Amino acid sequence: MSASLSGRSAKSHPKGVMLGISARVLNVAVLALISIIVFIPSGHAQDVRFEATVDAKTISLAESLQLTLTVEGGKFEDAPDLPAIDGFDARYVGPSTRVSIINGQVSSMASHVYVLVPRKTGKFQIPALSVKVDGKNYTSSPIDIEVVDAAAAGQQPALSGSGGGSVDIGDKIFVTMSVPRDEAYLNEKVPVTVKLFVSDLPIQDIQLPQLALDGAIADDGFEHQQYQQVVGGVQYQVVEFKTYVYPTRTGEIKLGPVKITCGLMFESKQRSAPNRFDEFFGDEFFNRFLNTYEKRPYTVQSGDVSLKVLPWPTEDQPADFSGAVGQFNFEASTGPAEVTLGDPVTLKLKVTGEGNLRNAKLPSLGNSAEFKTYDAQTKEAPGGRSSEQIVIPQSDTITQVPALGFSFFDPQSKSFKTVTQGPFPLKVNKPKAGEDFKMLQFSSAGQKPEEALPEETFGRDIIFIKDHPGAWRDLRHPWYAGWGYRVLILLTIIAWAGLVAFFEWTHRLSSDTALARRLLAPKKARRGLQDAQRLLAESKNGEFYDLLFKTMQEYFGDKFHLSAGGITFANVDERLRERNVPAAIRENVRVLFEDCDAVRYAGSGPGEGRMETELKRLQETIDHLERNVR
Repeated sequence: MSASLSGRSAKSHPKGVMLGISARVLNVAVLALISIIVFIPSGHAQDVRFEATVDAKTISLAESLQLTLTVEGGKFEDAPDLPAIDGFDARYVGPSTRVSIINGQVSSMASHVYVLVPRKTGKFQIPALSVKVDGKNYTSSPIDIEVVDAAAAGQQPALSGSGGGSVDIGDKIFVTMSVPRDEAYLNEKVPVTVKLFVSDLPIQDIQLPQLALDGAIADDGFEHQQYQQVVGGVQYQVVEFKTYVYPTRTGEIKLGPVKITCGLMFESKQRSAPNRFDEFFGDEFFNRFLNTYEKRPYTVQSGDVSLKVLPWPTEDQPADFSGAVGQFNFEASTGPAEVTLGDPVTLKLKVTGEGNLRNAKLPSLGNSAEFKTYDAQTKEAPGGRSSEQIVIPQSDTITQVPALGFSFFDPQSKSFKTVTQGPFPLKVNKPKAGEDFKMLQFSSAGQKPEEALPEETFGRDIIFIKDHPGAWRDLRHPWYAGWGYRVLILLTIIAWAGLVAFFEWTHRLSSDTALARRLLAPKKARRGLQDAQRLLAESKNGEFYDLLFKTMQEYFGDKFHLSAGGITFANVDERLRERNVPAAIRENVRVLFEDCDAVRYAGSGPGEGRMETELKRLQETIDHLERNVR
């Protein structure tokens, strides 16, 4: 009966049936909407995902590999430190970030890019890498890489091996360091030879060796030469550097290792990037798709060398020994050989030879009853050191200048030696009649002399007096005592000093590229800032940020003597930290790099107020560095 009534109701009330169906559909829609709201994450939420990717899994020894560590849905500020990867040298390129909104869904991506340079052929694996994001650890999957010989890959054989089998780049470029013996004496001059061997590698811009020392000091600079040498049946181009080190303490010390940095040419691969953003960040120089080959810094390092430093013998050590170690000649002379009482005599000394004179003192004639002496003037001479000393005989009975000796330690004979010169004959004449000589001295208490003619003064504490100097020696009204002569001499000295300073400055600028770039950096930056101000006034946002980034690149490149094309925040921040630049300035630089990247690559468009802030931030950064960093 109930069924029958229901059937009649449906037939007699079709509108009620339709209302019932609509209500059920509405209930289902509401439940579905609630499920979406409850169970589907908001458009602002995103799961964190970490992955490591490479731009190729098979490369030749003539190429480099790009490794990208990417976090989606999170952010990791600092570049992760890569573990040692067998078969590769790793170098950090820089960070990148991207934010996108698609159908209301917000997604963020942060990446750090590395370049891996293969050292040898074979099959290798990039291990699983871990990062911490928002307090949680995330791990990537390992990546298998195969490095093949350039010749086998059908490419330009810049890094190809000779013959079959595995090819190791360490067999094609390496550096050695050597000393002639494993023992030396304290302060002994020890030659160090550094050799850079290169075979079938295109390299450029070889830098001077960087020698690590502990317990020794080294000469400034290196002498170098280039030649060919066959090692193990392979012909190498050799760049040989020579310098000298001087042990400063006894015992076992280590010399090295020594590092040499050069530019190694690698073949660029023409690969299409997955998106426009990656296309720009595929290479730190932004010209990978234009050049066939690209230059990358490559550092090769030698092992260290042990050196046993022996002390000087204590027996038979001369009292006047001052630390000279080597083989030396000692020369001495006096002049003139005949003087009038009170006239000066010049004592000239010279030490030449092979060895270390850094801490050695040349002999001198001390104060005595026979001579008044003055401090010797010492200077470096070719192959040694020389000095001149003024002495004045105080009696006409003096017949000679005493002998002088120079003592040194000879490491070859392992003994002390003393070379003596003199005595030197000297004739001291009495003053002529009527020209009696008196030498008056000022005491330290400021006592006045009995007689003095300040016009003729020698040294600081003696005065020569002659009762009858003669007309040609009359110093009461000398022609050179007038102001005109003094002004002429002063102007001549100033002009000569100016010419010398100008010559030295221009020569330094022409020979010191780093100094020239550093001096030009603020001038070029000011031009860039002026042009940026003009673009700001014209509301050209894209051109403004392009110019702002270019100005930063050129300024930091010139300031720190870096390649402007390879400037990133990471290598700039490293230089700023080395120079103890405040954190606020480094933060300004970081924000500038990030904002410029966001506009130039992500296409975001800040307003004019933000652009003015960016321009002011860069101006303040440059002003601070020019005032405080040299």
